Amino acid sequence: MAARRAKGEAGRAATAGRLTGRRAMAMLIVLSLGLSAVILRLTQVQAVSAAQYEKLGANQRIRKITLAAERGAIFDRNGVDLALSVNQQTVWANPKVVTDPPGYAAKLAPVLNMDQKTLTERLADKNHAFVYLARKVDDATADAVQKLNLAGVDFVPESKRFYPAGTLAAPVLGGILVADEVIDLFLPILFYWVRRRRWTRIHGERPTANEDSPLIGVRVAIVE
Repeated sequence: MAARRAKGEAGRAATAGRLTGRRAMAMLIVLSLGLSAVILRLTQVQAVSAAQYEKLGANQRIRKITLAAERGAIFDRNGVDLALSVNQQTVWANPKVVTDPPGYAAKLAPVLNMDQKTLTERLADKNHAFVYLARKVDDATADAVQKLNLAGVDFVPESKRFYPAGTLAAPVLGGILVADEVIDLFLPILFYWVRRRRWTRIHGERPTANEDSPLIGVRVAIVE
């Protein structure tokens, strides 16, 4: 009986040992296959398709934004500002976010000094996600709008031309005084056509770009 019992226990031990070995082998095979898959995937990502994934990653992190070129400052010979560009806040709104256009317009109209009906129409235009409310407002107006804390109303900076010296050297700077504001670009064009017509009236022909033409070679000195 004892011999038979010992033989049975030895058989069960051997069977258990074989099962443990098979399980270990199966586990080793599974781990080997998993590690091989990881290695293959890393090889594909880091070596074979590295450039493609690098481009995809860059597209997620980097955006190209075109910045508007600002006009440079102009000084006189003493370094005093004659013309310079300063960023001012432009008020805009997203009508798709605005929940109460008439209410918004009632609050914004006295601050922006605009017609309430016009503001209501702009704020109620659900076909657009961006509408201008007021362009290049002063700092006090921008602060007043910000204090209203209206959802969907925000600011975007825009460059505005300022002339600290007023009308001093306006023809040289390229401006003309209209309603106490200097407007760029009009005066040089006006001067050109006036002098062109005068030359044509005197000489009976249109001026050409030569050394005798009054339209070129003009040197101006600003003396304050």
